[in-house]
Amino acid sequence: MKVLTNIKECDDILARIINGVDAEFTCIELRSPTELCLSFNVQDEARGFDWIGVTFMFDGVSAASLISENEVHLLDMSDGFTLLIEEGEFGFAIGSYKRMSHLHDARFFVTAESVKLDEHEPKF
Repeated sequence: MKVLTNIKECDDILARIINGVDAEFTCIELRSPTELCLSFNVQDEARGFDWIGVTFMFDGVSAASLISENEVHLLDMSDGFTLLIEEGEFGFAIGSYKRMSHLHDARFFVTAESVKLDEHEPKF
């Protein structure tokens, strides 16, 4: 897994996977009260828009609004997802957001101390 440490790394991965627009949400895994993983199938611009799997692992979760894994297919992914870092805190949300303070308006969001990214084969 690759540790994301700054906004440039976040922006680079989001640009490569087109901000997760029309991604397929495949899994929510709660590993502990402060650690969770979110997995998606996304198109990778660097690979000619082939589908790949990505998993974001959040550690030190401080706030979250989640849904059950049975409902992930109901989320509208047409706006993709957002991954931000402000003042040493990472934020993730379904939808397009520009500031951490706006993430809490999202139906699905996570804020955490750190995030790691794993790329893998897509799960269909």
